[in-house]
Amino acid sequence: MSIDNTIREIVREELQLAFREHSVNHTSGDHSTQSQVTVDKRWDDPIAVPVKEAARLLGIKHSLAYELIHRGVIPVVKLGPRCMRVPVAELRRRISEMAVAGGHGSPVR
Repeated sequence: MSIDNTIREIVREELQLAFREHSVNHTSGDHSTQSQVTVDKRWDDPIAVPVKEAARLLGIKHSLAYELIHRGVIPVVKLGPRCMRVPVAELRRRISEMAVAGGHGSPVR
């Protein structure tokens, strides 16, 4: 196991221990509320991926992914002049919308 993987595993275990079913009490005036804080099992999953990775996830060629981005079907975030990322949650939402609509993509609003 590499050093990076070892560190990642240690951090993951520490975060899980620290946040596992941890209750946080909030008090404001006469109102007291209690909320649960839990660790998302996918906390280390990327929130955005490169276009080629999005194409791989969709099972299409990256040239088609770029075309769909240009047409506004696949959402993209531009982080710089040559750096685009596809938000994973937005991509999943768009694919679900397209499935409901019979598979026809429309530009992102």
